[in-house]
Amino acid sequence: MNIKNKYNYKFYTIYKTTNLINNKKYIGMHSTNNLNDNYLGSGKILQKAIKKYGKENFTKEILHIFDNFDDMANKEREIINSDIFESDEYYNLKEGGDGGRLSEEIINKIANKNKGRQVSKETIEKSLQSRIDNGTWYKSGKDHQFYGKNHSDSTKKLITKKLKENYKNGYKVWNDGLKLSEIYTEEERKEKYGQNKNKHIHSKETILKLSKMSSGSNNPSFGSKWYGHPTKLIKCYVKNGDIELENKLIENGWKEKPDNYMKRKSITKNIKDYIND
Repeated sequence: MNIKNKYNYKFYTIYKTTNLINNKKYIGMHSTNNLNDNYLGSGKILQKAIKKYGKENFTKEILHIFDNFDDMANKEREIINSDIFESDEYYNLKEGGDGGRLSEEIINKIANKNKGRQVSKETIEKSLQSRIDNGTWYKSGKDHQFYGKNHSDSTKKLITKKLKENYKNGYKVWNDGLKLSEIYTEEERKEKYGQNKNKHIHSKETILKLSKMSSGSNNPSFGSKWYGHPTKLIKCYVKNGDIELENKLIENGWKEKPDNYMKRKSITKNIKDYIND
């Protein structure tokens, strides 16, 4: 509902939407010019349920009709109290009449309600299967949705602050202390969700052939070298045959096979910025 135009409707209603599968309900208010507009509600959990069960499995009953917004909002506030939004029989997340974002008090109540809630094996299995179906299972490198991105310093501080607050308040994530091994045996996990499921396995003969094809001078990295800066923890990769770059590095005191190799940062792409250091 557009708040700016909330007083420009013909009907102001209080309705109840019911899930015919599990009999779970949602009570809300709705401003409209058409009482038969098929509106079921905009609550986040309700919308997820509609997506899961389908619109055909929900019915809506209009409980009250008013001719102004304020009376409608007052009625919703009267009906939807803590007994409603704290009940597992309703999709409502907050008390009625206010609209908009959830208050901090309501958010804390919801969080406290979910503390220590144990997720069933069926729910975890559905979640994992969903990740497989939508392609987000075991994504890494360039395929990962956050590849090449970084949180800003302010965001990192906010995340750290929130995690510390949650820890102090005793809040635990849904899978705290829960291991996949407690749900599936190793064989079941590999069969259902193993990263190498459906992956072709080469024979020993093929593996040996591939090994020979990529060894020695056949290896694209054959003859290439790493050079390290004499004082800074940086390194540069020199491809086989790049004599000019290798000589410049040596002239500037860079050394082949440097100490602390793993700790050094590669600046190969920006070597021109360091070559005369």
